[in-house]
Amino acid sequence: MLESFGRVHGKFLFLLVTAGVTLMPVVSRSQTKGVASSTSQSQVPSKSQAQAPVQAMDSTQAASTDTDESEPPAPTVSKKPLTEEQVGVYHDLLMSWMQDELTTLNLAIETVPLKREGYEGIQDCLKDFDAEPMPPNVVHRFRAVDGWHIGGDKLRLVVGDLQNQEVEKNDPWNGIKNGKSIEDSVRNGFNHGLFTFSEIQFDKKHERAILTYRFYCGRLCGNGGTVVLTKKDGVWKTTGRCHQWIS
Repeated sequence: MLESFGRVHGKFLFLLVTAGVTLMPVVSRSQTKGVASSTSQSQVPSKSQAQAPVQAMDSTQAASTDTDESEPPAPTVSKKPLTEEQVGVYHDLLMSWMQDELTTLNLAIETVPLKREGYEGIQDCLKDFDAEPMPPNVVHRFRAVDGWHIGGDKLRLVVGDLQNQEVEKNDPWNGIKNGKSIEDSVRNGFNHGLFTFSEIQFDKKHERAILTYRFYCGRLCGNGGTVVLTKKDGVWKTTGRCHQWIS
């Protein structure tokens, strides 16, 4: 029998199973960032399989394996500061997301590249979108003045990798397991969460923009999506989504 805990800050829904509290993520049909990963049970090989000779890979197979396992190149941080228009897009999206619900938000000091494909990819958003060319694998670093214009005193610029360590320490599930109330655990998780912006894809007229955002506050805590914004009366408003996830 399930009981709904309710929507904390209007962003997340947690379901409680009375026989031992279990948190379940609510996700969209698109894949989420490690929110609902499937697990498979490894198979124990038979005696004949274990004794079978191992076939050596040829040089082509080895090269292919090395390529598949290699890490993607690290993005290049642009030497150019964000434009006033880019800062405006980030500000308007963040304000519509926050809705005066968090006292302080931790924003990753660097953006991430905008993906073309995958669960956060913008491919589905590009229909009827006359995209302006943009340099590949380039990111920006927010300056203090950028952070002020984006979120004012509600925003704190942080190093993403370091803040992710704080997220793990303050995962709501850890608090619940240690006897804290669900509400206090979730609120604490939100306060230590990490918000990340991608780079922005503009159309050639700079009337529309596509970007990805994510808020991560634990294994079963977060949300994000890839959105299309349209400039109306000087304000960037969300007018479309091609991916969205909630956990």
